[in-house]
Amino acid sequence: MGNDLDVIIVCGGQGSRMGKLAKKYGCKSLIPLKGIPTISYLTDTIRRVVPDSRIILATDSPELKKKLERVCDKQSLENYHIYDGLPRGPVQAFYEAGSLCKSEKVLIFFGNQLVSTDHIRRLLAHEEETLVLSAFEQLSENNCKVATINEDSRVIDVTRYDHLAGLKKSEVYLDVPYCVPNNFFSMETFPEIKRLFVKTPMRKVPLNREERVVVDRPDLPPEFHFKKELDTLERLVGKHFSSTIDKLGYKFNE
Repeated sequence: MGNDLDVIIVCGGQGSRMGKLAKKYGCKSLIPLKGIPTISYLTDTIRRVVPDSRIILATDSPELKKKLERVCDKQSLENYHIYDGLPRGPVQAFYEAGSLCKSEKVLIFFGNQLVSTDHIRRLLAHEEETLVLSAFEQLSENNCKVATINEDSRVIDVTRYDHLAGLKKSEVYLDVPYCVPNNFFSMETFPEIKRLFVKTPMRKVPLNREERVVVDRPDLPPEFHFKKELDTLERLVGKHFSSTIDKLGYKFNE
């Protein structure tokens, strides 16, 4: 799988919890870690796993387009497209960008997260009709999606809270990255999962047994929301992304 794979990276959002940093750089995806925009760690990792995939940067902010283009040009990123959606939130932007996807599987990321090559490979290893979600043991965001999983990592039911809720046995937090079948973007499929994207509480809902939804546990933390998280993330990129720093560091520090 390579040139037949579409990848959506969601950028934008207000980033109000990041304070002045979000305003300075435009969005969390462009906040630098060791001098390199966070999104560049992600796109470089994607290129290492699926070098010929098409990357779609989905944003809900027209002002971000030029900033993203400058980052992509500095990185010499090829085969990418910026989807400039209406200002209705980043989740709506990735749904709209889904109409551009032609591949049987689609990877979905947030631009303000670190993802390992092994995690991407595991997401892609599942059968085409399977929806794969990332499962975390902890989150920093109050709005949280919780899943009950069985011994085979299959999702049995889902719940949404407007506050951080402690996990029970066999429960995990759900967050991006996802690997979705192309039909995910139709109106009829995976309705219980799609309800989780609405930021209101949702009682526990069993999943449709005919739709296979599984989780994979990532090697790195979920997307960041607060300035206090950046020190930890800088240590992680120093430890896990030395090749990206060697490759791109001089381009962003000229």
